[in-house]
Amino acid sequence: MADRPLVIQMAQLNSGYGKQQYLPYSVGILAGYVQRDEALRSRCEFRPFLYKREAVGEIADRIGRVGLLGLSCYMWNFRLNMALAQEMRRRDPECLIVVGGPHVPDRLGDFFERYPSIDLAVHGEGELTFAEIIQATLEGRDFRQIEGASYHDRRHGRIHPVPRRPRLTDLNVIPSPYLTGVFDHLIEGRAEIEWHVMWETNRGCPFSCTFCDWGSAIASKVRPFAIERLFEEIRWFADHRVGWVFGCDANFGILPRDRELAEALARAKRDTGYPQDFRVCFTKNSNDKVFQIAKIFQDADMSKGISLSMQSLSDEALQNIKRSNIQLGVFHELQRRYLKEGIPTYSELIIGLPGETYESFVKGLDTLLDQGQHSGINIYNCSVMPNAEMGNPEYQARFQIRTIELPIFQAHADPAEQGDTITEYEPIVISTSTLTVQDWRRTYQFAWAVQCFHLLGSLQAVSAFLRHRCGVRYGTFYEALLAYGHSHPGTLLHEELSILDDILDNVLAGVGFHQYLPEFLGINWPAEEASHLRLCGTLDRFYRECRAFLDDVIRRQRLGMPDALRADLLRYQEAVVVRPDRQADVLLALGYNLHEYVQSCRMGEPIALERGAFRYRVLVGDRLNGDLERFARDVVWFGRKGGKFLYPVQRLNDDGRGGEVPQAPAMHAGERR
Repeated sequence: MADRPLVIQMAQLNSGYGKQQYLPYSVGILAGYVQRDEALRSRCEFRPFLYKREAVGEIADRIGRVGLLGLSCYMWNFRLNMALAQEMRRRDPECLIVVGGPHVPDRLGDFFERYPSIDLAVHGEGELTFAEIIQATLEGRDFRQIEGASYHDRRHGRIHPVPRRPRLTDLNVIPSPYLTGVFDHLIEGRAEIEWHVMWETNRGCPFSCTFCDWGSAIASKVRPFAIERLFEEIRWFADHRVGWVFGCDANFGILPRDRELAEALARAKRDTGYPQDFRVCFTKNSNDKVFQIAKIFQDADMSKGISLSMQSLSDEALQNIKRSNIQLGVFHELQRRYLKEGIPTYSELIIGLPGETYESFVKGLDTLLDQGQHSGINIYNCSVMPNAEMGNPEYQARFQIRTIELPIFQAHADPAEQGDTITEYEPIVISTSTLTVQDWRRTYQFAWAVQCFHLLGSLQAVSAFLRHRCGVRYGTFYEALLAYGHSHPGTLLHEELSILDDILDNVLAGVGFHQYLPEFLGINWPAEEASHLRLCGTLDRFYRECRAFLDDVIRRQRLGMPDALRADLLRYQEAVVVRPDRQADVLLALGYNLHEYVQSCRMGEPIALERGAFRYRVLVGDRLNGDLERFARDVVWFGRKGGKFLYPVQRLNDDGRGGEVPQAPAMHAGERR
């Protein structure tokens, strides 16, 4: 090795979306750290990074013969990486194969027995460890003494497990891969690619949620990168016309300087047009500081929404996952402020957390809606990460956690763009000591109903009206909707429930959640979006059937709603839902101030319902002309967080002229992606 350089190939394999690709930040920052050392740089030859998923043989052909292969592993590329390692080992028995990343388990177990092609498994932060591996390789030293890397001595059939090394206290010893030119060879000459970047402003997370490993950085001190470096990186993003920046911080907004970073991003966009969008996880305990940052991004049109995180509203589940939420009163006040400023928000819930029951999940979702969270509720399956506390067998035994391995669900992915045949899997929770498999199924159905019919708008006005005018809780309404669908064969609702039941059967059989709809871009749709797409082609029939359902609710709940009011409510609801074939504005003459009333309900501050002569114009705006692909892409996929599934509504004066009625955010069409 003394006479020739060590040839190094690094790979961070990822799926692309059309022309969009991520720059391989994880391997780039490792290479940048190694190359800061002149002695190492002069003795190493880094091949161009590999970043695209392809067939294993094609990737191996690109690699050829190298001295060291470094693979960055997460759940979305782990099996492909392991297959690539096996193929490279077959082709070259002497190649040193090193894996790192969040999916490399700290609890080794039988890792090396299952993947015997691997030589070294790096745990936790990899910069120092990877540099020491290269140094040891160049000097022909033993790998057993390298801190943070478990070693598989293939020659002698021995495994040497090593714990992760302490985290770096000063991140400024790590050069920026953007500023040092690490990615220049990828960007140059590839104008056809729309590059996305990952951006770290700090590392660490002070919280210790048991379902999360956040790069295995839980319950640790937040360590910042120098702000001058971050300002320079923002300029780099602008200069290189980066459209989309994904912030890797666990809690953006937790540090006072984060407002300065937000202002710098917004200023760069105003001056250059780039970066166009910024996405990040905001600090768990949202506050006025986060609100001010959110307003900066909203004013710069750089954000689709701000997270007001929850995960669960069950006290028992929160205790079991070591999580505490902001108080509901604070949440409601923040939600009200965001709504008045026109800033969309979203909250997150997880199905299958230990301690959660079907009843507590329904109650929690009901409470979120009651607090005014109609902009967006993202509901996820509980996925078990190898280095999270929930991945510990003792934790799983304590809460009787049962998982099933499923193909990773990639929303809106195009199967034609996958260049390989390796399917990636993740373990999701399907039962616990408090949630049977059957109750998990009921929970998923309820979550689907709320997301499809409320959060995508088709029954939102009806349910909000019944909640605030008649006292029918949201949970009661959507449970009644499910019961009606199950008991009324031949209805569209029954058909959609049958499709959902088939999907859940597939999930429990290990097949997965996938739904590819040929007529709607041919991509993979979440269950609620797939149902919404199908229903929007038959809305006239759907709302005819909804009249019968609403009559059933009125009768069972003994609401005594006048026929004229019920008819107006359904006419209003039907008119405001975006449909692909609507060509002209809709004029509504109603006997009640339903638009103002429903909007006030969404704000959590219902006004009086008034009788009279009220005239409205539903503004169609951009006509889709029956184009199902545009509808699917612009309204449902890109427009979900922007609220493009409901039309804006204008109040008409007595002379027929319009007087604009303020819209609650995420209620109207016309926002950009």
